[in-house]
Amino acid sequence: GAFAYTSLTTVLYPLHVVKTRVQASSRSTAEELRQLAADRALFRGWGCVVTGALPARMGYVLALEATTSTTSLVAKHLGLGHQAAAGLGGGCGGA
Repeated sequence: GAFAYTSLTTVLYPLHVVKTRVQASSRSTAEELRQLAADRALFRGWGCVVTGALPARMGYVLALEATTSTTSLVAKHLGLGHQAAAGLGGGCGGA
């Protein structure tokens, strides 16, 4: 999960850069794209983004799994059936 998210972040990063630069610029979109391509700025800052995205996503997945499994375990202990416990665990975990 975390590596798939990081891969997606990597693939979409240039689009995010273009969107942000076009929104912040007073020039036309075509002019901004030419400038970005000329400066080779599409991947500037990518390392920082990926370095932050991977640990953040790993923490999210870890918290999701812990919440889901703990809630399911408690629900089973309270006498709920397997399907109800799985549904409650998934709902509380955010899945």
